[in-house]
Amino acid sequence: MLFDLDGTLSDGSAGMLASLAEACVAVGLEVPDDEVLRGFLGPPLEEAFADRFGLAPAECSVALAAYRARYVEGGAMLEARPYPGVEALLDALSARGLTIAVATSKPEVFAAE
Repeated sequence: MLFDLDGTLSDGSAGMLASLAEACVAVGLEVPDDEVLRGFLGPPLEEAFADRFGLAPAECSVALAAYRARYVEGGAMLEARPYPGVEALLDALSARGLTIAVATSKPEVFAAE
């Protein structure tokens, strides 16, 4: 069985939204409301910054660095929690002998935490 990490197994949206706001500030953008920022959750951030804000590659790099700094050093990564019942579900599936895998577009170092 294949599960998506963010939004399916765990809720890390609060930390991600705060990190996205930090990324906007870093490149001089007005921080959009949470509904707009939620549109960034899922696709790779470099693409989202370019597509949705029209940032040049160098600006995307600055935004991504600010996002990751807030996400990792600011503790946002540690705010993610499994949804209620997820751990029991995964234990039950594993007990049945099913292979469980997790997919994410997140860098592996962040997903493994």
